[in-house]
Amino acid sequence: MIRRRLAFLLSAVGSPFVVLPLFWLALIARETETPEQFWFWSLLSIGLTTGIPAIYVLYQVWAGRLTDVHVRLREQRRGPFRVALVAAVALLAIMHFYQAPRPLIAVTLAMLFTGLVFALISRAWKISLHTGMLSCCLTSGVILLGWPTSCHMLVPPLVWARAERGRHLPSQGVAGWLIGSLTTSLILQLL
Repeated sequence: MIRRRLAFLLSAVGSPFVVLPLFWLALIARETETPEQFWFWSLLSIGLTTGIPAIYVLYQVWAGRLTDVHVRLREQRRGPFRVALVAAVALLAIMHFYQAPRPLIAVTLAMLFTGLVFALISRAWKISLHTGMLSCCLTSGVILLGWPTSCHMLVPPLVWARAERGRHLPSQGVAGWLIGSLTTSLILQLL
Protein backbone atom coordinates (compact mmCIF):
# COMPACT_ATOMS: atom_id res chain seq x y z
CA MET A 1 0.00 0.00 0.00
CA ILE A 2 2.78 2.46 0.88
CA ARG A 3 4.67 1.54 -2.29
CA ARG A 4 1.61 2.26 -4.42
CA ARG A 5 1.01 5.62 -2.74
CA LEU A 6 4.65 6.60 -3.09
CA ALA A 7 4.63 5.55 -6.75
CA PHE A 8 1.48 7.61 -7.34
CA LEU A 9 2.99 10.64 -5.58
CA LEU A 10 6.25 10.44 -7.54
CA SER A 11 4.35 10.00 -10.81
CA ALA A 12 2.17 13.01 -10.06
CA VAL A 13 5.10 15.24 -9.08
CA GLY A 14 7.13 13.99 -12.05
CA SER A 15 4.33 14.60 -14.54
CA PRO A 16 5.26 16.77 -17.53
CA PHE A 17 2.30 18.98 -16.58
CA VAL A 18 4.09 19.75 -13.28
CA VAL A 19 7.76 19.56 -14.25
CA LEU A 20 7.60 21.72 -17.35
CA PRO A 21 5.88 24.77 -15.81
CA LEU A 22 8.26 24.70 -12.84
CA PHE A 23 11.26 24.56 -15.16
CA TRP A 24 9.93 27.40 -17.31
CA LEU A 25 9.51 29.58 -14.21
CA ALA A 26 13.09 28.89 -13.10
CA LEU A 27 14.56 29.61 -16.53
CA ILE A 28 12.44 32.66 -17.26
CA ALA A 29 13.13 34.15 -13.82
CA ARG A 30 16.82 34.06 -14.64
CA GLU A 31 16.56 35.29 -18.21
CA THR A 32 14.19 38.24 -17.84
CA GLU A 33 14.86 41.65 -16.37
CA THR A 34 11.42 42.99 -15.46
CA PRO A 35 8.28 41.52 -13.89
CA GLU A 36 6.41 42.28 -17.09
CA GLN A 37 8.88 40.23 -19.16
CA PHE A 38 8.76 37.42 -16.60
CA TRP A 39 4.98 37.19 -16.68
CA PHE A 40 4.73 37.60 -20.46
CA TRP A 41 7.17 34.78 -21.23
CA SER A 42 5.96 32.59 -18.37
CA LEU A 43 2.30 32.74 -19.37
CA LEU A 44 3.12 32.28 -23.03
CA SER A 45 5.59 29.42 -22.55
CA ILE A 46 3.54 27.53 -19.99
CA GLY A 47 0.30 28.21 -21.83
CA LEU A 48 1.56 26.83 -25.13
CA THR A 49 3.72 23.93 -23.91
CA THR A 50 1.48 22.79 -21.07
CA GLY A 51 -1.91 24.49 -21.22
CA ILE A 52 -2.85 23.82 -24.84
CA PRO A 53 -1.87 20.11 -24.70
CA ALA A 54 -3.71 19.71 -21.37
CA ILE A 55 -6.88 21.31 -22.75
CA TYR A 56 -6.69 19.10 -25.82
CA VAL A 57 -6.29 15.93 -23.75
CA LEU A 58 -9.10 16.88 -21.37
CA TYR A 59 -11.43 17.63 -24.28
CA GLN A 60 -10.57 14.34 -26.01
CA VAL A 61 -11.26 12.41 -22.80
CA TRP A 62 -14.56 14.25 -22.37
CA ALA A 63 -15.45 13.47 -26.01
CA GLY A 64 -14.60 9.80 -25.49
CA ARG A 65 -11.69 9.77 -27.96
CA LEU A 66 -9.04 9.14 -25.31
CA THR A 67 -9.45 6.62 -22.52
CA ASP A 68 -7.88 8.78 -19.80
CA VAL A 69 -5.92 11.97 -19.13
CA HIS A 70 -2.70 9.98 -18.80
CA VAL A 71 -2.99 8.74 -22.41
CA ARG A 72 -1.96 5.28 -21.26
CA LEU A 73 -2.58 3.64 -24.61
CA ARG A 74 0.30 4.14 -27.00
CA GLU A 75 -2.08 4.10 -29.94
CA GLN A 76 -3.79 7.24 -28.59
CA ARG A 77 -0.62 9.33 -28.32
CA ARG A 78 -0.52 10.60 -31.90
CA GLY A 79 -3.09 13.40 -31.44
CA PRO A 80 -1.62 14.78 -28.21
CA PHE A 81 1.85 14.71 -29.77
CA ARG A 82 0.65 16.65 -32.80
CA VAL A 83 -1.01 19.30 -30.68
CA ALA A 84 2.04 19.65 -28.42
CA LEU A 85 4.41 19.91 -31.37
CA VAL A 86 2.27 22.49 -33.19
CA ALA A 87 2.02 24.51 -29.97
CA ALA A 88 5.82 24.35 -29.60
CA VAL A 89 6.27 25.58 -33.18
CA ALA A 90 3.86 28.44 -32.45
CA LEU A 91 5.82 29.30 -29.30
CA LEU A 92 9.05 29.25 -31.26
CA ALA A 93 7.61 31.61 -33.88
CA ILE A 94 6.36 34.02 -31.21
CA MET A 95 9.69 33.89 -29.41
CA HIS A 96 11.51 34.67 -32.63
CA PHE A 97 9.13 37.52 -33.53
CA TYR A 98 9.31 39.13 -30.07
CA GLN A 99 13.04 38.45 -29.68
CA ALA A 100 12.84 36.24 -26.61
CA PRO A 101 16.02 35.67 -24.61
CA ARG A 102 18.19 33.20 -26.51
CA PRO A 103 18.08 30.46 -23.81
CA LEU A 104 14.27 30.37 -24.04
CA ILE A 105 14.47 29.83 -27.78
CA ALA A 106 17.15 27.15 -27.32
CA VAL A 107 15.05 25.24 -24.78
CA THR A 108 11.97 25.46 -26.99
CA LEU A 109 13.97 24.05 -29.91
CA ALA A 110 15.33 21.29 -27.68
CA MET A 111 11.83 20.39 -26.49
CA LEU A 112 10.51 20.45 -30.04
CA PHE A 113 13.28 18.17 -31.29
CA THR A 114 12.89 15.85 -28.29
CA GLY A 115 9.13 15.78 -28.85
CA LEU A 116 9.62 14.79 -32.49
CA VAL A 117 11.94 11.96 -31.48
CA PHE A 118 9.51 10.74 -28.83
CA ALA A 119 6.58 10.95 -31.27
CA LEU A 120 8.45 8.77 -33.74
CA ILE A 121 9.46 6.23 -31.09
CA SER A 122 5.91 6.15 -29.70
CA ARG A 123 4.59 4.82 -32.99
CA ALA A 124 6.18 1.48 -32.11
CA TRP A 125 7.05 1.59 -28.40
CA LYS A 126 5.64 3.34 -25.33
CA ILE A 127 8.65 5.38 -24.21
CA SER A 128 8.16 7.30 -20.95
CA LEU A 129 7.24 10.94 -21.44
CA HIS A 130 7.49 11.49 -17.69
CA THR A 131 11.18 10.58 -17.56
CA GLY A 132 11.83 12.15 -20.95
CA MET A 133 10.47 15.55 -20.00
CA LEU A 134 12.08 15.48 -16.57
CA SER A 135 15.46 14.67 -18.09
CA CYS A 136 14.97 17.35 -20.76
CA CYS A 137 14.34 19.95 -18.05
CA LEU A 138 17.18 18.71 -15.84
CA THR A 139 19.65 18.67 -18.73
CA SER A 140 18.58 22.21 -19.66
CA GLY A 141 19.06 23.22 -16.04
CA VAL A 142 22.56 21.75 -15.94
CA ILE A 143 23.62 23.45 -19.18
CA LEU A 144 21.85 26.79 -18.85
CA LEU A 145 21.31 27.34 -15.14
CA GLY A 146 24.40 25.71 -13.66
CA TRP A 147 22.53 22.95 -11.82
CA PRO A 148 24.74 20.06 -10.66
CA THR A 149 24.69 16.98 -12.87
CA SER A 150 23.69 15.02 -9.79
CA CYS A 151 20.19 16.48 -10.18
CA HIS A 152 19.66 13.65 -12.70
CA MET A 153 19.38 11.35 -9.69
CA LEU A 154 15.79 12.58 -9.50
CA VAL A 155 14.99 10.43 -12.53
CA PRO A 156 15.55 6.86 -11.18
CA PRO A 157 12.80 7.20 -8.55
CA LEU A 158 10.46 8.29 -11.35
CA VAL A 159 11.51 5.29 -13.47
CA TRP A 160 10.65 3.08 -10.49
CA ALA A 161 7.33 4.85 -9.88
CA ARG A 162 6.18 4.52 -13.47
CA ALA A 163 7.09 0.81 -13.48
CA GLU A 164 5.51 0.24 -10.06
CA ARG A 165 2.25 1.76 -11.32
CA GLY A 166 2.35 -0.47 -14.40
CA ARG A 167 2.55 2.48 -16.78
CA HIS A 168 5.94 1.57 -18.26
CA LEU A 169 8.57 -1.08 -18.26
CA PRO A 170 11.78 0.01 -16.53
CA SER A 171 13.46 -0.01 -19.96
CA GLN A 172 10.92 2.51 -21.26
CA GLY A 173 11.62 4.80 -18.30
CA VAL A 174 15.38 4.55 -18.72
CA ALA A 175 15.08 5.10 -22.47
CA GLY A 176 13.03 8.25 -21.85
CA TRP A 177 15.70 9.47 -19.45
CA LEU A 178 18.59 8.81 -21.83
CA ILE A 179 16.95 10.06 -25.01
CA GLY A 180 15.54 13.15 -23.30
CA SER A 181 18.99 13.99 -21.97
CA LEU A 182 20.83 13.26 -25.21
CA THR A 183 18.50 15.15 -27.55
CA THR A 184 18.37 18.16 -25.24
CA SER A 185 22.12 18.20 -24.74
CA LEU A 186 22.71 17.91 -28.48
CA ILE A 187 20.44 20.84 -29.37
CA LEU A 188 21.65 23.09 -26.54
CA GLN A 189 25.30 22.39 -27.32
CA LEU A 190 24.73 23.17 -31.00
CA LEU A 191 23.08 26.47 -30.11
